[in-house]
Amino acid sequence: MSSASSSSSSGGAGGKADADVRYVVLGATGHVGSATVRALLNAGAHVTAVTRDANGAKAVELRNRGAQLAVADMCQPEQLCGVLRSLHGHRVRLFVLNPPAAPTGDTDAVEHESIRAILSALSSAVAEGLLERVVALSTYGARPGKLIGDMGTLHTLEVGLRALHASTKAKGDKEPLSIVVLRGAYYYSNLDEYVKPARDNGEIVSLFPRDTPLPMVGPDDLGRMASTLLREGSNTAGVEVHFGEGPAHCSFADVAATLSELLASSAAVRVVEVPLPELEQTFRQQFGFSNAAASSYAGMTRLFAKEGQGAVPGDTPPERVHKGQITLKEYLAHQIELVKHKSA
Repeated sequence: MSSASSSSSSGGAGGKADADVRYVVLGATGHVGSATVRALLNAGAHVTAVTRDANGAKAVELRNRGAQLAVADMCQPEQLCGVLRSLHGHRVRLFVLNPPAAPTGDTDAVEHESIRAILSALSSAVAEGLLERVVALSTYGARPGKLIGDMGTLHTLEVGLRALHASTKAKGDKEPLSIVVLRGAYYYSNLDEYVKPARDNGEIVSLFPRDTPLPMVGPDDLGRMASTLLREGSNTAGVEVHFGEGPAHCSFADVAATLSELLASSAAVRVVEVPLPELEQTFRQQFGFSNAAASSYAGMTRLFAKEGQGAVPGDTPPERVHKGQITLKEYLAHQIELVKHKSA
């Protein structure tokens, strides 16, 4: 993985974290959140993992690794602000991750609500001087728009964070709030549910054109990238946008071929491609999405299928495009072992 800086007062990509800094991770028990916590702990950082359930298996695992747990509902600004206030006296750096809403409801409405709550909490924290740096997870293709899933909701988060940074500069703060946005590619973890149908039925369903290469990335790699960006020295010049993807772009034909190889299938795993005009129906009927969620996910899928390879603007500085180390084959091999273990 490349990094935007080789060294800093808070530890570069390979350095240890500053003992005076406290790191707070939202969404700490999810794929990317937990990977970020682990990467920070591996760097010797003091980490507070924010979760709704401190007794859940993933939360307990993080506590056993050395993280402090804090219980807070991200839709309750006062609770989140309370977590940050508890670290008053330390330099605090925050990883922001807006959790995905359940697709049985109106995902856009719920996710916009949680984003408003997070931004409200951050506004209070900034006013009280509680935050030094924020790294926020966003997505490739983030833009204004409706019914385009994370591309639209996480753009709202980005806009809110830019406004926070601008407010600290307008007040003439000696060190305005440092903001870094990490836009992640298509997660390998979206492929987790493909292992069983590939093994049992010899096929996978693709919501994308089967031969279209897409930028993909492992959650563990994104966690390491987020950890590095959190630990680097503050940038007060503006809001930096970084991109995180795996070592190579992959198509769903590549996914099927890789599963065929790893499963030692007697016949190649087939790709059942869903035509783009049928996405809404597929989300509703096969996956149980609500009408609102189906429309939003279909809109996002069509956009990403159209421009996935070009999601990183051509003028992006090379040091802001981070390449992970985990290959598609390595990730799927691990998932196959997990399925075997659960089936044993």
